[in-house]
Amino acid sequence: MRIRRWKLSLLAVLLVLMSGLVSSAGQVTIHFLSFFVTKDEQLARSLIADFEKANPDIRIELEIKPYRDVAQQTLVRVAGGTPPDVIDLHPSNLYSFCRQGIFLDITDRVHRELDVSDFFPAVLESVSLNGRIYAMPQRISTYVLFFNTDLFDEAGLQYPSKDWQDASWNWDAFYEAGKRLRRDIDGDGKVDVYGSWTDTRVEQKFLPFMFQAGAELFDEEYTTFRLVEEPGLRAIRFVQQALVEEIIINSTTPWYQGRCGMGVDIPPSMIDFGSQATFGFDVAALPQGPAGPGTTIQPIPVGIVAQSKHHEASWRFLKYYMSREVAEQHSRAGIIVQPRRSVTGNVRNYPAVGITDMRPFIGALSVGRMVPNQHAEFPQIATMINNALGPVWKGLADPRPVLEGIRGAVEELLRTPR
Repeated sequence: MRIRRWKLSLLAVLLVLMSGLVSSAGQVTIHFLSFFVTKDEQLARSLIADFEKANPDIRIELEIKPYRDVAQQTLVRVAGGTPPDVIDLHPSNLYSFCRQGIFLDITDRVHRELDVSDFFPAVLESVSLNGRIYAMPQRISTYVLFFNTDLFDEAGLQYPSKDWQDASWNWDAFYEAGKRLRRDIDGDGKVDVYGSWTDTRVEQKFLPFMFQAGAELFDEEYTTFRLVEEPGLRAIRFVQQALVEEIIINSTTPWYQGRCGMGVDIPPSMIDFGSQATFGFDVAALPQGPAGPGTTIQPIPVGIVAQSKHHEASWRFLKYYMSREVAEQHSRAGIIVQPRRSVTGNVRNYPAVGITDMRPFIGALSVGRMVPNQHAEFPQIATMINNALGPVWKGLADPRPVLEGIRGAVEELLRTPR
């Protein structure tokens, strides 16, 4: 009798062990190569643990690398036959990865299994190429206007509008506000308080002004350099004049010192401002230009590597990673702006830094346009344009002949395969 019980006990142990072996053998490991989880690594690991608990047949191996290394390591590992399964990467690499077939086309899965109506159309367009979706955005980088409420109050100025469709908040109003904010406090003939700060690089904060003027950097087919046309020149001259008159400064230092009334920046900056600023601040829409409102939309793309052997398991993880529940947790941690309407519009989904009206963020996703960086030579072209415009921003040259002078070289680069 004892021998029989011993045999039954041994059999039970063996069954448990065999069950564990089967479970382990059936488990898929997904390698998630990432840089952008470093925004809140603890949250990322918590989200992964929750996914693994709900999906015991999938294990997520998180590999964190510097952002410049993610793209390079992906290419090397794909070539070597050991690709990662899911990656996030800098948006400047997105379209080249789509063209090279590194990102899996997930269009059908997105439309079948995600509520696409909860995403702004421009958001889905930003992770698409030729009408096909190749990734989903962990968050959206866009430009809005921050302003120093203390300086506006001291100057007796009305606050900038939070409504992107408010035509009264336009270039003229922005310029006049900047002039009234600009001050020489100590009488030494030098400006101490500036109207605004921005960045003049054509791939960054100059783009909203370009869109507001109705200008394009290139034509849709990336064959023609269009910044040299009249709308582009108008945008350049507007920023040029403001820089020369020291209404705008190309530096954030005065802002942090409380000596700048406004600034063009991305939404996550509000967290830095909240922890470092010694003054009151709020967020508004960027001013409208001659062609109306405008700003940029740039995604932090997360996608499935086409060469992965685990497409279905990778999609299950990506679908979870793009869920509303995860988006809410990301947003509360300051990983903003989230691409879902239902998350972006709820003030409870943001860090508590004193900003309570989210219309500037929502509106940015409504009027925003993609950064025109889908050409393989875009980084070189942008550097060429920025170098040429250096003297223009100082008021030492007129933009038309400067841009005409590089048109041929730019269009020659555009003729290389996209």
